[in-house]
Amino acid sequence: MKFKTLLILTAVLIGSLVSCGGIKTNPELLKLIKSIPKNCDLGDSKGYTNNYGWKIEKCKNDEAKKAKEWLKTQGIAKALPTLAVTLGDKDTKVAATTVYLFNGLESQVVKISKDPKLVSGKVAKALITNLKKISANRWAQFSVRTVTRVATIKGLNKEIIAVAEPLDDKSPIKSSIYHNLVYFGRLKDFSTLKEVAKKDNSLSRTAIRAVGVLSRPTDGERKQVCEWWQSFLGDADVYKSAAAAAQMGRICKGEFLDKTMDEVEKRFAAKAEGKKFPGDYTWAVNYISCKKTILTPNPRGTTEQCARKEELKAKIKK
Repeated sequence: MKFKTLLILTAVLIGSLVSCGGIKTNPELLKLIKSIPKNCDLGDSKGYTNNYGWKIEKCKNDEAKKAKEWLKTQGIAKALPTLAVTLGDKDTKVAATTVYLFNGLESQVVKISKDPKLVSGKVAKALITNLKKISANRWAQFSVRTVTRVATIKGLNKEIIAVAEPLDDKSPIKSSIYHNLVYFGRLKDFSTLKEVAKKDNSLSRTAIRAVGVLSRPTDGERKQVCEWWQSFLGDADVYKSAAAAAQMGRICKGEFLDKTMDEVEKRFAAKAEGKKFPGDYTWAVNYISCKKTILTPNPRGTTEQCARKEELKAKIKK
């Protein structure tokens, strides 16, 4: 009898460790995730009133806090296999709980970028597959940053883009996928973002801004993106123009900064005629780096450009 009981317990344990195509889950984390929907208030499933998937409240025994602490102490590499499985759970509340746990986890993805082997291709594919399953829900957006960044690290760019493409252009999941392609994917998907930027809606600005997260661009990368942004400066869509100008102020140097300030001055002058002057134009000027700091060890503005920057800032403030 004891032997049969042991066999049953062993089978249960194995069942808790292996699921979703053979991905091993962590029993402790799995238990915490499953306990949250039972003991906490997840809010409104439509995602409009109580931040469903974003904020979990009124837990009986601090289940959500304990799960967050587990992620913090154990780390993203140990957590992802379990999160990949529960993201696709048939119980919507378990999936939403997983989304909640993903929110904020993107800051740890840098660890995976340094050692991609920390996450298997199977886990990365499961993340994408299960994100697709819940992509019709607004609350799914809070998992996208981590999932997309892991996908690009593992070379699954086409797969994560395929999740975005059929979604409505107003979908926050779609815009977030595009916005996160460059963090670790660099300019691998630049051609995709160029196509998205041709749209006549806010998604075009998402694509324009997405390229701006490019960290420490090489001279070649900087030239590519700055030439592309420059093509939008005179655009009839003032919001596209302003978005591009802001990114040029953040990344570009040399004559690109001159052209950015030329456009800002022109658009500011048109403001007196009742034309729109989006806030991104102000940021375009503010972003031009002139002083050497920890964040800007190599200022991009020349002495002349920086003097012009200050004059333009003063003019805009009036």
